[in-house]
Amino acid sequence: MSVLALLGIAIVAASALQAQEKKAEETLEWVPAAAQNNDQEIDPDARRLDVVITSTPKATADMSTFTREYVIDLARFSITNTGKNPLATAKGINAALQHAKTIGANRIVFPRGTYLISETVPIVFDHTDTIVDLNGCTLQMNPNALKKCHMAIIDDGAENFRLTNGTLRGERDKHDFKATKGSGEWVDLLHVNGGRDIEVDHLLLTHATGKGVRTLNGISGKGGKQRYHYIHTKNLESGGFAENGTKVEAPEKTRTINPYDIAKANGQFEFGYTAGYMGFPYVKGRRYQACFYADDMTFIEKNDYIQYKKRPVPKGAKWIHLEFNQPEVLGVGSDGSVKNPYCGFISNFRSPRGVHFHHNHMLKNRQLGMAVCGGQQWIIENNVFEENGPQAPGYGVDFEDGWLMTQDIVFRNNRFKNNIKGDFVVCGGSELLVEGNEFEKGAYFWDATLSYTFRKNKVMGGRVAFKTRTGHVTAEDNYYENCTMLVRFDPRGFNNGFFREKGVLPETPPVRLRRETLVNVRSVAGTYFDFADSTMKHVVFHAGKETQLARFHDCVFEDTSVSYSAEGPAVIVERSGCKGTLKEQGPGLKRRKSNQNP
Repeated sequence: MSVLALLGIAIVAASALQAQEKKAEETLEWVPAAAQNNDQEIDPDARRLDVVITSTPKATADMSTFTREYVIDLARFSITNTGKNPLATAKGINAALQHAKTIGANRIVFPRGTYLISETVPIVFDHTDTIVDLNGCTLQMNPNALKKCHMAIIDDGAENFRLTNGTLRGERDKHDFKATKGSGEWVDLLHVNGGRDIEVDHLLLTHATGKGVRTLNGISGKGGKQRYHYIHTKNLESGGFAENGTKVEAPEKTRTINPYDIAKANGQFEFGYTAGYMGFPYVKGRRYQACFYADDMTFIEKNDYIQYKKRPVPKGAKWIHLEFNQPEVLGVGSDGSVKNPYCGFISNFRSPRGVHFHHNHMLKNRQLGMAVCGGQQWIIENNVFEENGPQAPGYGVDFEDGWLMTQDIVFRNNRFKNNIKGDFVVCGGSELLVEGNEFEKGAYFWDATLSYTFRKNKVMGGRVAFKTRTGHVTAEDNYYENCTMLVRFDPRGFNNGFFREKGVLPETPPVRLRRETLVNVRSVAGTYFDFADSTMKHVVFHAGKETQLARFHDCVFEDTSVSYSAEGPAVIVERSGCKGTLKEQGPGLKRRKSNQNP
């Protein structure tokens, strides 16, 4: 019997469905249908995608092969390396960097010293097949009172580019916070705005008034207009496309009436609702189909695609038709209150792609050590995030405003030390791999994150939160000590990449934690506890108002208990192959529905 049946949830008439949905929102009284089979994938929309990992080492990794060296000529470009003349120095460095292109240099070296950089003229790196060796020097931001500025930019156009071996230092100790309201919030050191196959390594990024490093999603990049078509709901009709590109009746699908000029996208494109918090407000499923045609509308091919994922335009394609896997697409959000004349965009955002960010030290930055606000196929590894904060958000690392344009990120073997408010938070993204890191103050994943893996990490304090709308979470082989934990499913069924009829809750796999070690974890709370091959010492599970499943397979308990609160839904309890005693207590023991209790 399925868990849904055990909980007495059924698909009923529309009025009952609405009542069920309301109740689910209020009490979270729901466990995913696939809870009986942790490896089950319900339908193609529910499938989990692999992480696409950028290749390393980069072409720039071996500096000895970059032999056309240019040492910046300070006198020729009026550059001062003694910490003076910020405006002339910044303009001169930019001129020297562009001059290096004209002479064919592929290794640019800064003479030793300190370069004071104007707050109004950032240093711009947009080079190809080039290494910039800071040679141990310091770029120092000039003290200012600005609300927004940045000292250095890796910009669109950079390719096979490396920035290495130096210090970027901010002016948080001398910033004038009184002159302008909100001053300093976006006064950052290094912006990675765009580029392909980038390497950033062996840098000290310190004392930023805002962020030490910020990546961008390419939506506001220098490449000009990159959102090429608004997909208007008035250009949609019922039906689909056959495999030969002809229109066919398909009441379960919606298609475009008139095609769009895909040649404008310059060889690549993505489709999604790339506005606001993104997600899937109108085209509900993560999958969609596209048909391509030549200039004379001769059919070329039909392909399956994933929203927000960049793909090449087929050779010779001039026009594109879209097909969505739902009977209608309305410009009305899931709550019925958001109205739009369009349901998504065809774009080609030039966010930074294929970046290896390694062996850097983010130290004493006022707001964040690193803000990941977009980018695809990054490896962020072997870095140290230390004493960042306290200004909000105040973390070592924050995956924030990039949302679903943050994809395929590997974050591994990094260390966190003495960050003021917290170590690591993920607000959104898809296909993220977090492994081998050492956290002092926890790791927090919000439910807008579509798919992530957390493995082989060590957490020695703070709060760990695994939130999800999709169930596409892997947590395994981690060690947790002196922290708290939350495992929560959001059952409201919106912006999760699953198409469902109104009132029908999505069926997803639960979050199972495998081969985990918990020591002195004073609180484990959430929608369900599902552990296998794990060890718990001095741990308290709190079956609160939302908890509905407590399953332990082949686990070892020592001084571990489950405390049931008086209020809440029935809790399905399963134990098999466990060693030690799991004490059960609390005023809500009557909620307990045991399947097995050897």
